[in-house]
Amino acid sequence: MSDIEQIIGVNRITLRRWWLTGKFPKPIKLNGSLLSWHFEVIQQWINHHMNINNELNSPTIVQ
Repeated sequence: MSDIEQIIGVNRITLRRWWLTGKFPKPIKLNGSLLSWHFEVIQQWINHHMNINNELNSPTIVQ
């Protein structure tokens, strides 16, 4: 399992589907079939999705 698969928690097939559909940043091709991502880009993606999840899971206060 690659580092990115461990960090994001999904397999490479899901990651590929996500980046092809614009749901995940596209990788940088380093050498042949070797792919990589900038750490900052992945960190921003994680933070963005954590914020969305927090907003969706926040209780709504009705007065």
